[in-house]
Amino acid sequence: MATNLSNTSKTFDSEAVGSEPEWGVVLTGDMVSQTRSVSHDEIGGAVMSVNVRRAIGLLIWFQASVLVSQSVPVNVLITTPESTVRTGATVRINVSITNVTAHTIEIEAPQGRSGSAQETNYVTVYDEDGKKLPVRIDSIRLGTRGVMLGSGKSFEDFFMLSDLADLKRPGTYKVQVRHEFWHDNPAINKSTRTLIPSNILTITVTK
Repeated sequence: MATNLSNTSKTFDSEAVGSEPEWGVVLTGDMVSQTRSVSHDEIGGAVMSVNVRRAIGLLIWFQASVLVSQSVPVNVLITTPESTVRTGATVRINVSITNVTAHTIEIEAPQGRSGSAQETNYVTVYDEDGKKLPVRIDSIRLGTRGVMLGSGKSFEDFFMLSDLADLKRPGTYKVQVRHEFWHDNPAINKSTRTLIPSNILTITVTK
């Protein structure tokens, strides 16, 4: 479904399950962790009980990880023909959006010609000091168009990073994009938007 872009965004948390939960913490409404004191004679049984609880906790953590990964409909990969360039050179960033679901989905693509991937991918750039650089956004956007993407298929586009950010200063820059993905939300009877992050790319600028 084609739509116009806005500046408001909802950041997708790619690390929603980033570490193992504390054992004994209630993880779901159906699980209640029970504890009690044990005597010296019950040490063996207590150790087994702890191991069982750890195994159950690990299983639930793994299942939660799978659910989170399954909830991400696309994989966003950015690459560049040259990761090391001289100051003032053009820097091209290729963007590949791959459908990782088992069914056909619709993604948003720029309405204009190829080379405008920033229209549906929010670009973030940091210098080697960790400072976030200003990224130019065109005041006039052509909007987007819907593209049907089969399972395992990819949509390729690119943008010129050197046209959007000041990379004249020699150093190392970190680049990431967040793809704007729209999907129907029956709970609220409207489409909602999620920003799905790409990998982080390193660009080195030399004199």
